[in-house]
Amino acid sequence: MWIEERKGKNGDITYAYIERYTCPLSGKKKKVSVVYGNKSRLTQKQALMHLQERIDEIMSGYSSSVTFMDLLDSYIEYHSNFVKVSTRRNLHHARAGLLASIPGDTLYQNITPSMVQHALNVYYEMHAYSTTKQLLNLFRSALRYNFRLGTIKDISIIERVELKRKPISINDIDRAKDKFLEPEELKEVISLLETANPVVAKLCEFQSLTGLRFGEMVALRDCDYDKETHRIHVNGTLCVDHGTTSEYSRTTPKNVYSIRYVDLDSRSESILESFMLSNKVRQLWKHQEKHNDYIFTTEGGYPFDHHFVNKVLKKLHYHKHLSTHIFRHTHISLLASANVPLKAAMARVGHNDPTTTLSVYTHVTNAMNKEAVNAMELVAKKLVK
Repeated sequence: MWIEERKGKNGDITYAYIERYTCPLSGKKKKVSVVYGNKSRLTQKQALMHLQERIDEIMSGYSSSVTFMDLLDSYIEYHSNFVKVSTRRNLHHARAGLLASIPGDTLYQNITPSMVQHALNVYYEMHAYSTTKQLLNLFRSALRYNFRLGTIKDISIIERVELKRKPISINDIDRAKDKFLEPEELKEVISLLETANPVVAKLCEFQSLTGLRFGEMVALRDCDYDKETHRIHVNGTLCVDHGTTSEYSRTTPKNVYSIRYVDLDSRSESILESFMLSNKVRQLWKHQEKHNDYIFTTEGGYPFDHHFVNKVLKKLHYHKHLSTHIFRHTHISLLASANVPLKAAMARVGHNDPTTTLSVYTHVTNAMNKEAVNAMELVAKKLVK
């Protein structure tokens, strides 16, 4: 600290007490000052304390008073303006996963790599690699965002945390087989659904025949169906907010490859037209206001919500975990059993990365296993002869 004497216009003498500090953003030296009317020892002590308080206040704005929750929430608030509803949900799920191990009021300066690594390891014990990776991505993105704004000055911690995929085990292979239904199982599940809820049975059967994501299916409108060519144009997805049937928004599909035409077989076309007919009858006889042009709608005229369908599926207590997505995977397995080329299967279900399709495609169905055994039987008989 140093003191500069200053003379006012009216001749009054004041003393400016000045101190330097290093700006964490630019690395440059900057000054703060306070002014007193004298330079006694007591005043100097007071000025020194006052200057330090001002420097501490300035520096606290960069990192020392920022909590872990502040970092996450500021990034989520910003990023949510540019993503879909489903992505926003994933961000909040990842946030909850991190805060389950690291208290939200923890100051960022007190967070260590071991704390973050522990949070990831604990979460990975109970969740899939892809889900756990969302936690790490959120952590890294939140730090980079706040560093760019100058809220924090050091993000080297992100280079010291990692997530490695576990080796594939026998249990993983068995679980992969549970991601789709064999033809006999599909027939059984549809039969159970027809008893529990005939409308949901049609929705799930349509998914298994077309391979559409549930959001893509309920986003279909009258104009997306071409009766002459027997195909549908998949060009959107429907996101329902807060699990209600009244708050929904239609957005673009998952990616550009998801925009596609899907040819319909006679059964899937029949299901689609039955929903369209029901919509017209409901509007005619119940004088129901037409909320939209969506095809797969409830009695109230609103698109179906996947939460509702999943609840119906859960009540079946089937030996495999049933959700709306299992019927999409089932469609891929049916394409595989029919020897449909991988590229054609990818185009039909809207995949860009072949590994995504292959995760289901390469798991041989029971029917294909039997065909392999029968083929070997013929070979064996020829060898014996």
